Amino acid sequence: MKKTKKNTASKKKSIDSAAMEKRLAEATQAVELSRADVQVAKEKARQARKILRNAKAGAKKARKALKVIRKVARKTTAKKA
Repeated sequence: MKKTKKNTASKKKSIDSAAMEKRLAEATQAVELSRADVQVAKEKARQARKILRNAKAGAKKARKALKVIRKVARKTTAKKA
């Protein structure tokens, strides 16, 4: 017959509340810090997206302008010939 494992959790000594409080405080502090980091990261991401969007728009406008320039150049060369 297989021997059943005794529940050792109940036997473990309870941690004194002072140490528990300290741990809790440390954990809370860590969480607060990571929260701040998240805020910073989000802000940076937002800025990066904005820059990208502007760059894309700029590239689009530049392409359009080039197209127009080519068109005009084509027309003028056609007239000359």
